[in-house]
Amino acid sequence: MTCKVNSATHDCGGLLDIVAARDKLTTTVEVIDPEFSEHRLLRSTCSLDKPSLVYESVIRLSWRSLDVSEFKR
Repeated sequence: MTCKVNSATHDCGGLLDIVAARDKLTTTVEVIDPEFSEHRLLRSTCSLDKPSLVYESVIRLSWRSLDVSEFKR
């Protein structure tokens, strides 16, 4: 996880608030000055795309149909 805020979130400087996200997650953070406070607002957006589904074909046979002598050969 890394901090995605790149600028000060207080009039005196420094980070009072952070947005932390995984490195691979595309995240943007906007620092907004509301002009009525010494603190900044943070607006964050991120991409939450689901990975595509992976389908797998499986063939199953019943143990009852197993021919042990054939299997041993």
